[in-house]
Amino acid sequence: MKLIYVHFTGKNYKAEYIYEFIFTKLSVNELSEVSGEYWESKPAAGNPQPPINYVNESCMLVSDDELILVQDSSSFNMADSVQGIIALAWEDNEKKARLVFKYGEEKESVVKKLYQKEMIFNI
Repeated sequence: MKLIYVHFTGKNYKAEYIYEFIFTKLSVNELSEVSGEYWESKPAAGNPQPPINYVNESCMLVSDDELILVQDSSSFNMADSVQGIIALAWEDNEKKARLVFKYGEEKESVVKKLYQKEMIFNI
């Protein structure tokens, strides 16, 4: 499974951030075909929506730290992330080693990164 989108769903009653990590079973060669509504927006500026036609699995993450998402960028777009120019999501915390999640990253790699920070997906 490969990561294709990170979706901010809101905050819970503890003011923790809730994210949905969206994965696909597509091969590496097929990843460039993924698209969603408004993925062509330049800059992304909050317009791109999750690629619902390519979702094979989604996992929820609850975090004290906010993630910066490429789809909210006022400089980059989804194509920049697909092409590896910028990550899909990264931690907004410059004081410690940041979590960085790239387009097409294997689920196992994402889980390992979260585990190193004592974080896990909520099923």
